[in-house]
Amino acid sequence: MKKNRIAVFANAWSGENLCAALDGIKTISIEKDFDVFVFLSHAAPGMPEDEQREEKRIYHLPVLDSFDGIIIFSNTMNYNDLTLDICERAKAAKVPIVSIGGKIPQIPYIGMGNYESMCALIEHLVTVHGVTDVEYMGGPKGHECSDQRIAAIRAVFEKHHLSFPEDHIHYGDWGIHTAVYATYDLVSRRRANMPGAIVCANDRLAMGVCDALEKSGFTIPDDILLTGYDNTYDGSVFYPALCTVSQNDFSVGTTAAETLLALIDGKDAPDSIIPNYFIPNESCGCHNEQADHKRRNECKKRFYDRNVTMEFGWSTSWLFQNILNNSASVSTLRNALNPYFEKSNMFQSGTVFILEDETASHYLYQENENPLQAGYSDNLHVLTATDRHTSYPAESVTRYDLLPGYQKKKEDPRFFLFFPVHFKDRPFGYFAIDDWLLGIRNSLIKTFVDDFNQTLDKLKQNISLEALNKKLRALYTTDSLTGMYNRFGFDSAGVALFEDCRKKAEHMVLLFTDINRMKLINDYFGHLQGDLALKTVAKVILDTIPKDFIAIRFGGDEFLILGRCSDEAFVQNIREQITAKVCALGKELRYPFYLSVSCGYTFFIPEPERTLDSYVKQTDAAMYDIKAHMHAEDPELKAFTEQCENSRAH
Repeated sequence: MKKNRIAVFANAWSGENLCAALDGIKTISIEKDFDVFVFLSHAAPGMPEDEQREEKRIYHLPVLDSFDGIIIFSNTMNYNDLTLDICERAKAAKVPIVSIGGKIPQIPYIGMGNYESMCALIEHLVTVHGVTDVEYMGGPKGHECSDQRIAAIRAVFEKHHLSFPEDHIHYGDWGIHTAVYATYDLVSRRRANMPGAIVCANDRLAMGVCDALEKSGFTIPDDILLTGYDNTYDGSVFYPALCTVSQNDFSVGTTAAETLLALIDGKDAPDSIIPNYFIPNESCGCHNEQADHKRRNECKKRFYDRNVTMEFGWSTSWLFQNILNNSASVSTLRNALNPYFEKSNMFQSGTVFILEDETASHYLYQENENPLQAGYSDNLHVLTATDRHTSYPAESVTRYDLLPGYQKKKEDPRFFLFFPVHFKDRPFGYFAIDDWLLGIRNSLIKTFVDDFNQTLDKLKQNISLEALNKKLRALYTTDSLTGMYNRFGFDSAGVALFEDCRKKAEHMVLLFTDINRMKLINDYFGHLQGDLALKTVAKVILDTIPKDFIAIRFGGDEFLILGRCSDEAFVQNIREQITAKVCALGKELRYPFYLSVSCGYTFFIPEPERTLDSYVKQTDAAMYDIKAHMHAEDPELKAFTEQCENSRAH
């Protein structure tokens, strides 16, 4: 049965070209009425391994047999093993899959004319500009696209009987930094004999190389020619505008989608090659009339883009600061997120989901737990769910559905982008947004996800600090022997309760409990037995009083109880229970001493002019009246006293 949704896997670093291809897929999805779920990361070989793992985790999120088909941008994934893993999982799930850019056995392939277009570029350098010596700044060794371009350079140079040595190839990770470092190394080795041209595997690398060359004293194209690849917008408005190769990414996307739909319908789907075309430009010494026009338009556009970026930054900064100011746990994040996404216009469609893996809270509170190597839990908690600016009430969702309340609606094709969310090297969940390719083009999605990840990391730190502070407060305010509050606890919790009752004009009670003949217990049976007496009385008190009452070891063998209460008969019952239970427990446990307590109480509404200390003194006095009576009238207490005095006489 058709589900009318497909999954797409890609790496978001390929930004502009990826968006053009996704636009192509989206066009077919609208025409054929199916939903698209795009799973993206910014994983790159240059980042720490733990962070790579957490970025790549998103590719293990979807249950593949919940989709009708899969498209993988294998040329952008940066990891061959990851690409092959996705393909093997698709085969195991019996779900048709199409590869873009990379040839994988038994999988239909949508290719681009990388080899032919690079041959045209190199032929132009050799025949038009007389270049006989080039250095190549490429991607990872073994990457199909980069290797095709190397093969094209070799083929053209061999045709013209020129040499292209292996040490003229500089492998990298598609990042600017490796190309820049390689350029500085090249300058240090060949300053007096620089190559006629430096050929780069993409425009981004070429712009980094240009900057390094100019800082080293070389001018492009007067001293060295420079070429890129991909025909990015940035490269076209750069100075000098880059000589490059344009890929028809939109056609790549439409062709991939049409090929996949044919496979889903059980039809044959042959491989396709979408031709690229070479664009000479200023960086290779050619004149381009459009370059200045594009740069002028860029100056106008930059004002708008800068304001959008600043507004987005202010908006998200407010959100994340609000989270940190008001959240000490993941459970309170929703209170900050839902209202923000309901009102925010920063995300176009107003459809944003953030889901938390059910293990996330565990990693949030545990410092040394090792995360799972891949994947997410089968059940996920909904942190925030806003569909077209309306909050969606949901608590959880399964990996099969991925989005709260999701179901394919006829003639309403949706286009969701999924990104991983994690606190550095620990998984958290994922972020999903509807139809915001602009956020990939201008990197605002990456900015948001990075800031959210950093906010989670700070939240983790806050939770750790709060837990530590809680322990310190407990140590500071808790009596270690009995587990009750100590005098510091009285000054905080006790005074706070008293002031609240005074403010609300509510009844409260103080009970003062003192162990009878405690000095005799310590003197004749030892302080260990004395400690046992204290712990026994404390246990009886804590087991007897209501949970919202406050029990304090006020000093020595004195215990103070505070509580909000409107029934004096209830207070009298507590006092009687404490007195009776202490005596009974001492006998039941066969203590060598007689254990009993005197307990007095005060029942009152706090008066405006009186302090808590004054009520404590009043209750203490009430307790001593009872103690004096027990010393005189309790036969068992009198017998225990005489026993100790006789022991002293002997």
